[in-house]
Amino acid sequence: MKRIIALIYFFSLSFACISQSEFDKALTAISADLSQKLQTLNKKKIVVLYITDIDKQMTNAGKYMADIISVNLVNNPGVRLLAESK
Repeated sequence: MKRIIALIYFFSLSFACISQSEFDKALTAISADLSQKLQTLNKKKIVVLYITDIDKQMTNAGKYMADIISVNLVNNPGVRLLAESK
């Protein structure tokens, strides 16, 4: 019985790690798309607000998504080139 519980725990932990990785990849893709659009429009400034839930309440997940997108935009070489060309 302990082995079955241990296996279930292991597999659920594995799936959680995989889904987090996919979530981070999606946020990176969104950031890259935004960066490309900013370069196309020659925009040098952007505001990334916290993402709210359906009740317009801030959540930790919304803060996390906004922070990751902000960090990815700042660390994107294309955005850095726009910032240096001021």
